[in-house]
Amino acid sequence: MKRRLLVVIMAIAVGAELLAVAKDGNNQKKSETISSSIDTAIVDASTSILKFSPLGDDSAKVTGYKEENPTAIDIPSKVKIDGKVYKVTSIGEWVFKNCSSLTSVYIPESVTNIGDGAFEDCRSLTSITIPKGVTSIGYQAFRDCRSLTSIKIPKGVTKIGDGAFEGCSSLKSIKIPEGVTSIGDMAFAGCSSLTSIKIPEGVTSIEYNTFVRCSLLTSITIPKGVTSIGEGAFSKCISLSSIKIPKGVTSIGKGAFAECISLSSINIPKGVTSIEYMAFSKCSSLKDINIHEGVTSIGEGAFLECILLSNITIPKGMTSIGEGAFAGCGSLTSITIPKGMTNIEEGAFAGCGSLTSITIPESVTIIGNMAFKKCKNLDVVIDNKEQNVEIGYDAFDDCKSVKFLK
Repeated sequence: MKRRLLVVIMAIAVGAELLAVAKDGNNQKKSETISSSIDTAIVDASTSILKFSPLGDDSAKVTGYKEENPTAIDIPSKVKIDGKVYKVTSIGEWVFKNCSSLTSVYIPESVTNIGDGAFEDCRSLTSITIPKGVTSIGYQAFRDCRSLTSIKIPKGVTKIGDGAFEGCSSLKSIKIPEGVTSIGDMAFAGCSSLTSIKIPEGVTSIEYNTFVRCSLLTSITIPKGVTSIGEGAFSKCISLSSIKIPKGVTSIGKGAFAECISLSSINIPKGVTSIEYMAFSKCSSLKDINIHEGVTSIGEGAFLECILLSNITIPKGMTSIGEGAFAGCGSLTSITIPKGMTNIEEGAFAGCGSLTSITIPESVTIIGNMAFKKCKNLDVVIDNKEQNVEIGYDAFDDCKSVKFLK
């Protein structure tokens, strides 16, 4: 009797162990099982929590949802509408916008298009996998998905639309695959948890405000093929300490690196011809900058209030220094103005209190209003006759001395 009882107990124990192993195996394969069943099942539109619309061929798109405040949505690969079976290939525009309760979404491999604003402001959505067939991520598709910590973009994607991930403040990392050739305006604006990103070969331009306010971004790799850095592209990336601008870049847009307060040095490559308005303004840690020959103009406020910038050489070929270009650069001790320059605009060096001497060549015939105002330690030498130079009001106000050589 005791022996029989022991056998029964052992059998129960073994059975329990096998059951535990089976459960564990089931848990590991749970997502695969779910996706497999969704990918093979045909869902009837009349009973689904989702709304569908035929696209005129054998495909259909998701157009909405019926259930109030859904938390999890599984999009099927096939749907039966009025007795006919359609392949689900698209998620329509703004379909799940403001669905604040949504925490998870399964998108089947059949889907090739995610519409504009499809998941905008789904603030509880934590992660999502975009299927392989998708080639573009639409305008503001995941904008303000504030809980989204990770996203997998497949290799087939070639375009990331304007504002696609704007305001995804919990997104810590993202891999942009090879094959992406276009990253839109404000695509990652306000991704304040993003620490690093690599832009793939094939991308030729970084657009307007693409990474603005990515406050934890410390490094970024820009490929050789990039030719332009757009307006405000990296502005207010306050943790960005260094960046290598590749040789192919020919233009640096307005405010491109404005208020990058950790940026300590930068090299402007030879192909760049102009440094635009406020491009490096208020980069308060910027100590060193190398401007190659070929740059012909420095725009308004380009280096405004770069308070640690101590010296700079203006290259040959430069024709104008814009209004307030170096205003408030309180540590600037020396600057070289090349022959050939004709204009020094209004307030260009105003408030450069550490600047001690400067020689202005004969070619300069216009010195704007307040150009050197409050440069209290500055001795100015102008290699020209006074009557040959148009000098604006307060151009040398509070300077130590001004001397004409001819």
